[in-house]
Amino acid sequence: MLFSFFMQNVNLVKHPIVQELITDLRDVTTDTHLFRIYSRQLATFLLYEALADIDTEAKNVETQTGFKYKGIKFSKKVAFVCILRAAMGMLFTAMEVFPQGEFHAVGVKRNEDDPFNIKPNFYLDRLHEISSKVERVV
Repeated sequence: MLFSFFMQNVNLVKHPIVQELITDLRDVTTDTHLFRIYSRQLATFLLYEALADIDTEAKNVETQTGFKYKGIKFSKKVAFVCILRAAMGMLFTAMEVFPQGEFHAVGVKRNEDDPFNIKPNFYLDRLHEISSKVERVV
């Protein structure tokens, strides 16, 4: 059930920068240092896409020069769900970009008996801990 929920709500990002970063991450010759850098860069682009249509509301602030700036703030509570190991490096970027979000994790591993690895095995699912106030899960 959880797997079908995620698959119904997948948004494929086809931007060339994202595709190149994924290629670099999958490349067996990419060392650990570059893998971490590419993961953080990829997370930034994916967050940008995932939150592109989030609802906002007006927020007026005073700038350092005393000017009144008419800005915005997010009006929805967001939760970020990290797939353990695979996306841990991306979680830190999400926490920096969106510190007011909730952060959760699920544990998923490949089904080695499935030659196409179509259906994953969930070994940790604590999504029930997501606050009822959350209106968006990324």
